[in-house]
Amino acid sequence: MRFLERAIVMAALLLVAATGGSEGAERQHRPEKQTVTVKGTAVIDGGNVAAAEKAARADAMRKGIEQVIGAYVSGKAKAENGQLIDSLVTEKFGGFAQIVRVLSQKQDDGMYELQAEVAVSPVPMLEIMRKNGLMREWRVMVIIPEQHISTPVPDPAAETEFIRQFVNAGYKVIDQKRYAELRQQNAARLKDPAVAAEIGRKMGADIVITGEAFSQRVVPDVVPGMVSCRARVEVRAILADTAEIVAADATEGPGADLVESVSAKKALQNTAKKLAPLFVRDITLLPASESRNVQIEVSIFASFTKAARFERAVRSLPGVTKVSRESYDEGVLVLNVESDAESAEDFALVLEEAEAIKPYGLAVGAVSKTRIRATVKQE
Repeated sequence: MRFLERAIVMAALLLVAATGGSEGAERQHRPEKQTVTVKGTAVIDGGNVAAAEKAARADAMRKGIEQVIGAYVSGKAKAENGQLIDSLVTEKFGGFAQIVRVLSQKQDDGMYELQAEVAVSPVPMLEIMRKNGLMREWRVMVIIPEQHISTPVPDPAAETEFIRQFVNAGYKVIDQKRYAELRQQNAARLKDPAVAAEIGRKMGADIVITGEAFSQRVVPDVVPGMVSCRARVEVRAILADTAEIVAADATEGPGADLVESVSAKKALQNTAKKLAPLFVRDITLLPASESRNVQIEVSIFASFTKAARFERAVRSLPGVTKVSRESYDEGVLVLNVESDAESAEDFALVLEEAEAIKPYGLAVGAVSKTRIRATVKQE
Protein backbone atom coordinates (compact mmCIF):
# COMPACT_ATOMS: atom_id res chain seq x y z
CA MET A 1 0.00 0.00 0.00
CA ARG A 2 2.88 2.33 0.86
CA PHE A 3 4.46 1.71 -2.56
CA LEU A 4 1.12 2.34 -4.30
CA GLU A 5 0.66 5.62 -2.44
CA ARG A 6 4.17 6.77 -3.40
CA ALA A 7 3.60 5.79 -7.02
CA ILE A 8 0.33 7.72 -7.23
CA VAL A 9 1.86 10.88 -5.73
CA MET A 10 4.89 10.59 -7.99
CA ALA A 11 2.74 10.11 -11.07
CA ALA A 12 0.70 13.17 -10.17
CA LEU A 13 3.83 15.28 -9.77
CA LEU A 14 5.29 14.12 -13.05
CA LEU A 15 1.99 14.74 -14.82
CA VAL A 16 1.89 18.31 -13.48
CA ALA A 17 5.46 18.85 -14.62
CA ALA A 18 4.72 17.49 -18.06
CA THR A 19 1.63 19.64 -18.55
CA GLY A 20 3.33 22.93 -17.81
CA GLY A 21 3.22 23.50 -14.07
CA SER A 22 0.43 25.57 -12.58
CA GLU A 23 -1.78 25.53 -15.67
CA GLY A 24 -5.36 25.00 -14.54
CA ALA A 25 -4.56 25.85 -10.91
CA GLU A 26 -6.13 28.73 -9.02
CA ARG A 27 -4.29 31.90 -10.07
CA GLN A 28 -5.03 35.42 -8.92
CA HIS A 29 -2.57 38.29 -9.26
CA ARG A 30 -2.82 42.05 -9.62
CA PRO A 31 -1.83 43.59 -12.98
CA GLU A 32 1.62 45.15 -13.26
CA LYS A 33 0.24 48.19 -15.10
CA GLN A 34 -2.93 50.21 -14.65
CA THR A 35 -4.54 52.25 -17.42
CA VAL A 36 -6.52 55.42 -16.62
CA THR A 37 -8.19 58.07 -18.78
CA VAL A 38 -7.13 61.64 -18.01
CA LYS A 39 -7.13 65.12 -19.53
CA GLY A 40 -3.91 67.08 -20.13
CA THR A 41 -3.77 70.82 -20.79
CA ALA A 42 -1.11 73.44 -21.62
CA VAL A 43 -0.90 77.08 -22.69
CA ILE A 44 -0.05 77.71 -26.35
CA ASP A 45 2.79 80.14 -25.77
CA GLY A 46 3.80 82.36 -28.70
CA GLY A 47 1.79 80.24 -31.14
CA ASN A 48 4.05 77.20 -30.57
CA VAL A 49 1.45 74.42 -30.87
CA ALA A 50 4.04 71.61 -30.92
CA ALA A 51 5.48 72.73 -27.59
CA ALA A 52 1.98 73.04 -26.11
CA GLU A 53 1.08 69.53 -27.25
CA LYS A 54 4.24 68.16 -25.63
CA ALA A 55 3.42 69.97 -22.38
CA ALA A 56 -0.19 68.71 -22.46
CA ARG A 57 1.03 65.14 -22.88
CA ALA A 58 3.37 65.57 -19.90
CA ASP A 59 0.47 67.01 -17.89
CA ALA A 60 -1.69 64.00 -18.80
CA MET A 61 1.01 61.56 -17.66
CA ARG A 62 1.47 63.44 -14.37
CA LYS A 63 -2.27 63.34 -13.72
CA GLY A 64 -2.36 59.64 -14.58
CA ILE A 65 0.35 58.98 -11.99
CA GLU A 66 -1.48 61.05 -9.36
CA GLN A 67 -4.73 59.21 -10.02
CA VAL A 68 -3.14 55.77 -9.70
CA ILE A 69 -1.02 56.39 -6.59
CA GLY A 70 -3.95 58.17 -4.96
CA ALA A 71 -5.62 54.79 -4.45
CA TYR A 72 -2.70 53.60 -2.31
CA VAL A 73 -2.38 56.56 0.04
CA SER A 74 -4.87 57.28 2.83
CA GLY A 75 -6.53 60.66 3.13
CA LYS A 76 -4.59 61.33 6.34
CA ALA A 77 -1.26 60.58 4.63
CA LYS A 78 -2.19 62.88 1.74
CA ALA A 79 -3.07 65.69 4.13
CA GLU A 80 0.10 65.31 6.21
CA ASN A 81 2.55 64.61 3.36
CA GLY A 82 1.05 66.39 0.35
CA GLN A 83 4.22 68.36 -0.41
CA LEU A 84 6.43 65.26 -0.28
CA ILE A 85 4.05 63.34 -2.55
CA ASP A 86 3.99 66.21 -5.05
CA SER A 87 7.80 66.35 -5.15
CA LEU A 88 8.04 62.59 -5.71
CA VAL A 89 5.57 62.80 -8.60
CA THR A 90 7.49 65.69 -10.16
CA GLU A 91 11.06 64.51 -9.59
CA LYS A 92 11.04 60.69 -9.50
CA PHE A 93 7.89 59.23 -11.06
CA GLY A 94 8.03 60.70 -14.57
CA GLY A 95 9.38 57.53 -16.19
CA PHE A 96 6.66 55.26 -14.84
CA ALA A 97 3.85 56.39 -17.15
CA GLN A 98 3.25 56.49 -20.88
CA ILE A 99 0.42 57.53 -23.16
CA VAL A 100 -0.96 54.48 -24.95
CA ARG A 101 -3.70 56.25 -26.90
CA VAL A 102 -4.84 59.83 -27.49
CA LEU A 103 -8.64 59.89 -27.51
CA SER A 104 -9.15 63.53 -28.48
CA GLN A 105 -7.28 66.81 -28.79
CA LYS A 106 -8.25 70.40 -29.46
CA GLN A 107 -7.10 74.03 -29.31
CA ASP A 108 -9.36 76.54 -27.60
CA ASP A 109 -8.78 80.10 -26.44
CA GLY A 110 -5.00 79.79 -26.30
CA MET A 111 -5.04 76.39 -24.62
CA TYR A 112 -4.09 72.97 -25.95
CA GLU A 113 -6.16 70.14 -24.50
CA LEU A 114 -6.05 66.38 -25.01
CA GLN A 115 -7.74 63.37 -23.49
CA ALA A 116 -5.64 60.21 -23.34
CA GLU A 117 -5.32 56.72 -21.94
CA VAL A 118 -2.24 56.57 -19.74
CA ALA A 119 -0.58 53.31 -18.63
CA VAL A 120 1.08 53.59 -15.20
CA SER A 121 3.52 51.15 -13.57
CA PRO A 122 2.75 51.60 -9.85
CA VAL A 123 5.09 49.05 -8.21
CA PRO A 124 8.40 51.02 -8.42
CA MET A 125 6.60 54.18 -7.32
CA LEU A 126 4.96 52.45 -4.36
CA GLU A 127 8.32 51.01 -3.27
CA ILE A 128 9.75 54.53 -3.20
CA MET A 129 6.71 55.79 -1.29
CA ARG A 130 6.98 52.99 1.27
CA LYS A 131 10.64 53.90 1.92
CA ASN A 132 9.43 57.45 2.57
CA GLY A 133 6.85 56.23 5.11
CA LEU A 134 3.83 57.05 2.93
CA MET A 135 2.35 53.56 2.64
CA ARG A 136 0.38 51.44 5.04
CA GLU A 137 2.67 49.04 6.92
CA TRP A 138 1.21 45.59 6.30
CA ARG A 139 2.18 42.96 8.87
CA VAL A 140 2.53 39.58 7.18
CA MET A 141 2.21 36.07 8.59
CA VAL A 142 3.52 33.19 6.44
CA ILE A 143 2.35 29.71 7.45
CA ILE A 144 2.75 26.97 4.80
CA PRO A 145 2.67 23.36 6.08
CA GLU A 146 4.98 21.03 4.11
CA GLN A 147 5.19 17.29 3.57
CA HIS A 148 7.74 15.02 1.96
CA ILE A 149 5.69 11.98 0.87
CA SER A 150 3.71 11.50 4.13
CA THR A 151 6.16 13.02 6.60
CA PRO A 152 5.58 16.57 7.90
CA VAL A 153 8.60 18.84 7.44
CA PRO A 154 9.49 20.48 10.79
CA ASP A 155 11.51 23.37 9.31
CA PRO A 156 9.54 24.43 6.21
CA ALA A 157 11.71 25.61 3.31
CA ALA A 158 8.94 27.23 1.23
CA GLU A 159 7.62 29.20 4.21
CA THR A 160 11.15 30.36 5.06
CA GLU A 161 11.78 31.51 1.48
CA PHE A 162 8.55 33.54 1.44
CA ILE A 163 9.52 35.16 4.76
CA ARG A 164 12.99 35.98 3.44
CA GLN A 165 11.62 37.77 0.40
CA PHE A 166 9.00 39.73 2.36
CA VAL A 167 11.65 40.84 4.87
CA ASN A 168 13.98 41.86 2.03
CA ALA A 169 11.13 43.90 0.54
CA GLY A 170 10.77 45.83 3.80
CA TYR A 171 7.68 44.17 5.27
CA LYS A 172 7.18 43.34 8.94
CA VAL A 173 6.85 39.57 9.26
CA ILE A 174 5.67 37.65 12.33
CA ASP A 175 8.31 35.32 13.81
CA GLN A 176 7.86 31.69 12.72
CA LYS A 177 8.61 30.46 16.24
CA ARG A 178 5.38 31.98 17.53
CA TYR A 179 3.20 29.64 15.46
CA ALA A 180 5.41 26.58 14.87
CA GLU A 181 2.92 24.23 16.54
CA LEU A 182 -0.03 25.74 14.71
CA ARG A 183 1.53 24.87 11.36
CA GLN A 184 0.95 21.12 11.58
CA GLN A 185 -1.93 21.12 14.05
CA ASN A 186 -4.01 23.30 11.73
CA ALA A 187 -2.67 22.16 8.34
CA ALA A 188 -6.08 20.99 7.09
CA ARG A 189 -8.05 23.85 8.69
CA LEU A 190 -5.81 26.49 7.11
CA LYS A 191 -7.42 25.70 3.75
CA ASP A 192 -10.49 27.57 5.02
CA PRO A 193 -9.85 31.33 4.51
CA ALA A 194 -12.00 32.17 7.56
CA VAL A 195 -9.86 29.94 9.80
CA ALA A 196 -6.61 31.33 8.38
CA ALA A 197 -7.90 34.88 8.88
CA GLU A 198 -8.90 34.14 12.48
CA ILE A 199 -5.43 32.74 13.25
CA GLY A 200 -3.87 35.78 11.59
CA ARG A 201 -5.92 38.18 13.72
CA LYS A 202 -4.91 36.38 16.91
CA MET A 203 -1.25 36.68 15.88
CA GLY A 204 -1.60 40.38 15.03
CA ALA A 205 -1.26 39.94 11.26
CA ASP A 206 -2.88 42.03 8.52
CA ILE A 207 -2.26 39.41 5.83
CA VAL A 208 -1.86 35.64 6.05
CA ILE A 209 0.17 33.85 3.37
CA THR A 210 -0.83 30.20 3.60
CA GLY A 211 -1.37 27.05 1.55
CA GLU A 212 0.45 23.76 1.30
CA ALA A 213 3.68 22.38 -0.10
CA PHE A 214 4.80 18.82 -0.78
CA SER A 215 7.77 17.08 -2.33
CA GLN A 216 8.53 13.62 -3.73
CA ARG A 217 11.64 11.78 -4.81
CA VAL A 218 12.06 11.28 -8.55
CA VAL A 219 12.80 7.67 -9.52
CA PRO A 220 15.07 6.80 -11.21
CA ASP A 221 17.62 9.46 -10.27
CA VAL A 222 18.11 11.99 -13.04
CA VAL A 223 21.85 12.32 -12.30
CA PRO A 224 23.77 9.21 -11.14
CA GLY A 225 24.84 9.57 -7.51
CA MET A 226 22.44 12.46 -6.86
CA VAL A 227 18.98 12.24 -5.32
CA SER A 228 16.40 14.27 -7.24
CA CYS A 229 13.08 15.56 -5.90
CA ARG A 230 10.18 17.58 -7.26
CA ALA A 231 7.99 19.91 -5.25
CA ARG A 232 4.68 21.68 -5.64
CA VAL A 233 3.74 24.81 -3.67
CA GLU A 234 0.19 26.20 -3.57
CA VAL A 235 -0.27 29.57 -1.85
CA ARG A 236 -2.98 32.14 -1.13
CA ALA A 237 -2.82 35.59 0.45
CA ILE A 238 -5.75 36.30 2.78
CA LEU A 239 -6.75 39.56 4.47
CA ALA A 240 -6.98 38.86 8.19
CA ASP A 241 -9.82 41.28 8.83
CA THR A 242 -12.19 40.14 6.05
CA ALA A 243 -10.88 36.66 5.01
CA GLU A 244 -10.81 37.93 1.40
CA ILE A 245 -8.38 36.10 -0.89
CA VAL A 246 -6.30 38.82 -2.57
CA ALA A 247 -3.75 36.62 -4.37
CA ALA A 248 -3.37 32.96 -5.26
CA ASP A 249 -1.01 30.82 -7.32
CA ALA A 250 0.73 27.44 -7.54
CA THR A 251 3.79 26.08 -9.29
CA GLU A 252 6.37 23.28 -9.26
CA GLY A 253 10.14 22.98 -9.21
CA PRO A 254 13.07 20.54 -8.92
CA GLY A 255 15.89 20.01 -6.43
CA ALA A 256 18.91 17.69 -6.23
CA ASP A 257 21.46 16.71 -3.59
CA LEU A 258 23.36 13.74 -2.24
CA VAL A 259 20.76 13.38 0.57
CA GLU A 260 17.03 12.97 -0.06
CA SER A 261 15.90 15.29 2.76
CA VAL A 262 18.15 18.09 1.50
CA SER A 263 17.05 17.49 -2.07
CA ALA A 264 13.41 17.83 -0.99
CA LYS A 265 14.14 21.11 0.80
CA LYS A 266 15.95 22.47 -2.24
CA ALA A 267 12.97 21.59 -4.44
CA LEU A 268 10.59 23.36 -2.06
CA GLN A 269 12.82 26.41 -1.75
CA ASN A 270 13.40 26.68 -5.51
CA THR A 271 9.66 26.48 -6.11
CA ALA A 272 8.88 29.11 -3.47
CA LYS A 273 11.48 31.43 -5.05
CA LYS A 274 9.35 31.56 -8.18
CA LEU A 275 6.13 32.40 -6.32
CA ALA A 276 7.25 34.72 -3.53
CA PRO A 277 8.11 37.78 -5.70
CA LEU A 278 4.61 37.66 -7.23
CA PHE A 279 3.03 37.78 -3.77
CA VAL A 280 5.33 40.58 -2.58
CA ARG A 281 4.18 42.59 -5.59
CA ASP A 282 0.51 41.75 -4.97
CA ILE A 283 0.69 42.96 -1.37
CA THR A 284 2.48 46.12 -2.49
CA LEU A 285 -0.42 46.75 -4.87
CA LEU A 286 -3.14 46.44 -2.22
CA PRO A 287 -5.01 49.76 -2.17
CA ALA A 288 -5.14 51.92 0.93
CA SER A 289 -8.25 51.97 3.07
CA GLU A 290 -9.63 54.86 5.09
CA SER A 291 -10.81 52.38 7.74
CA ARG A 292 -9.19 49.66 9.85
CA ASN A 293 -10.61 46.42 11.21
CA VAL A 294 -9.85 45.58 14.84
CA GLN A 295 -10.97 42.59 16.88
CA ILE A 296 -11.91 43.29 20.50
CA GLU A 297 -12.12 40.57 23.15
CA VAL A 298 -13.76 41.79 26.35
CA SER A 299 -14.30 39.79 29.55
CA ILE A 300 -16.05 39.06 31.78
CA PHE A 301 -19.66 40.20 31.50
CA ALA A 302 -22.14 39.10 34.14
CA SER A 303 -24.83 38.53 31.51
CA PHE A 304 -25.47 38.61 27.79
CA THR A 305 -27.71 41.65 28.30
CA LYS A 306 -24.78 43.67 29.64
CA ALA A 307 -22.56 42.45 26.81
CA ALA A 308 -25.19 43.55 24.27
CA ARG A 309 -25.36 47.00 25.87
CA PHE A 310 -21.59 47.28 25.66
CA GLU A 311 -21.76 46.31 21.97
CA ARG A 312 -24.31 49.10 21.35
CA ALA A 313 -21.99 51.55 23.14
CA VAL A 314 -19.12 50.58 20.81
CA ARG A 315 -21.40 51.14 17.80
CA SER A 316 -22.05 54.69 19.01
CA LEU A 317 -18.37 55.69 19.14
CA PRO A 318 -17.21 58.40 16.69
CA GLY A 319 -15.46 56.95 13.65
CA VAL A 320 -16.94 53.45 14.06
CA THR A 321 -18.59 52.39 10.79
CA LYS A 322 -19.39 48.73 11.45
CA VAL A 323 -19.56 46.31 14.38
CA SER A 324 -20.21 42.57 14.11
CA ARG A 325 -20.30 40.07 16.95
CA GLU A 326 -18.05 37.07 16.34
CA SER A 327 -18.95 35.26 19.54
CA TYR A 328 -20.22 35.43 23.11
CA ASP A 329 -19.16 32.55 25.35
CA GLU A 330 -19.33 32.37 29.16
CA GLY A 331 -19.09 36.11 29.61
CA VAL A 332 -16.43 36.70 26.94
CA LEU A 333 -17.53 38.98 24.08
CA VAL A 334 -15.59 39.11 20.80
CA LEU A 335 -16.39 41.95 18.39
CA ASN A 336 -15.01 42.83 14.96
CA VAL A 337 -14.98 46.62 14.63
CA GLU A 338 -14.36 48.75 11.56
CA SER A 339 -13.32 52.32 12.29
CA ASP A 340 -11.23 55.19 10.96
CA ALA A 341 -8.58 54.68 13.68
CA GLU A 342 -5.09 54.36 12.22
CA SER A 343 -4.27 51.32 14.37
CA ALA A 344 -5.50 49.06 17.17
CA GLU A 345 -3.38 51.14 19.56
CA ASP A 346 -5.30 54.28 18.61
CA PHE A 347 -8.65 52.52 18.99
CA ALA A 348 -7.63 51.15 22.40
CA LEU A 349 -7.16 54.74 23.59
CA VAL A 350 -10.59 55.63 22.21
CA LEU A 351 -12.17 52.73 24.12
CA GLU A 352 -10.62 53.66 27.45
CA GLU A 353 -11.44 57.38 27.16
CA ALA A 354 -14.90 57.36 25.51
CA GLU A 355 -17.75 58.57 27.72
CA ALA A 356 -20.04 55.83 26.42
CA ILE A 357 -17.59 53.16 27.61
CA LYS A 358 -16.65 54.61 31.02
CA PRO A 359 -19.63 53.05 32.88
CA TYR A 360 -18.15 49.62 32.13
CA GLY A 361 -14.79 50.39 33.73
CA LEU A 362 -12.96 48.96 30.74
CA ALA A 363 -9.22 48.34 31.09
CA VAL A 364 -7.10 47.32 28.11
CA GLY A 365 -4.79 44.43 28.95
CA ALA A 366 -3.13 43.67 25.61
CA VAL A 367 -2.91 45.27 22.17
CA SER A 368 -1.49 43.88 18.94
CA LYS A 369 -1.72 45.40 15.48
CA THR A 370 -5.25 44.09 14.83
CA ARG A 371 -6.50 42.84 18.21
CA ILE A 372 -7.39 44.29 21.61
CA ARG A 373 -7.97 42.31 24.82
CA ALA A 374 -9.71 44.08 27.67
CA THR A 375 -11.65 43.48 30.87
CA VAL A 376 -14.66 45.21 32.41
CA LYS A 377 -15.09 45.88 36.10
CA GLN A 378 -17.06 43.34 38.11
CA GLU A 379 -20.16 44.59 39.90
